[in-house]
Amino acid sequence: MIVIGSCLRRLSDLSLSHCAGVGNAGLQALCRLPGLRRLNLQHCTGLSAEGLSSLSRLTSLTSLDLTNVNQTCNQTMGVVGRLTELRTLNIPWCARVTDAGVGLLSGLSQLTWLSMAHCYQLGDGACRSVRRLVRLTHLDLSMCHQLTDDGLREIGGLAFLRCCSLIGLWMISDQGVAHAIEALPSLTYLDIRQCDRVTPKVISYAECMKHKRLRCVLGSRDTP
Repeated sequence: MIVIGSCLRRLSDLSLSHCAGVGNAGLQALCRLPGLRRLNLQHCTGLSAEGLSSLSRLTSLTSLDLTNVNQTCNQTMGVVGRLTELRTLNIPWCARVTDAGVGLLSGLSQLTWLSMAHCYQLGDGACRSVRRLVRLTHLDLSMCHQLTDDGLREIGGLAFLRCCSLIGLWMISDQGVAHAIEALPSLTYLDIRQCDRVTPKVISYAECMKHKRLRCVLGSRDTP
């Protein structure tokens, strides 16, 4: 990592996916790369919250993947929230992130893609923060089990949202999903599999809205 950080000054795209041996010192060396725009750290489990703070130096980043970097926390979100060039952010399986942490992302005005699947501490408060990310086109909140219909109402103002994944949200209902379908004018794909309280009535509702070209995916836990 030190060699990369010292010698490849023009590097713009770097994937260290599943490199569990990458530690804080290595990441700090990489953060000397002024032109780095896309960084994939998914499953780099050797990084700590303190080490992740060095990401603040990568002000040109447009894409960051922290999937299952399990020390990612609200402190990390504060750092990420200052990377204002970000278009894509993936933080699935970052279970230490809370609603307060998502609130620290509200300054990411260029963000179009956000995945927070399996962030189990997130609730409706996270959706209140997400609605400020007005350029979002893709949003994944799958398996964020604390989300309710109130949270779905919060994201209704995302005028450009095309794809939304809500897999495994046990607490949402037909009413909340119908509101989302109506309030998201650009929505073309909605995944509501394994949402136990959502029924096929939602599919019928979506089909009745002739002005929408919407694919709505519904299925139980037993559906292959």
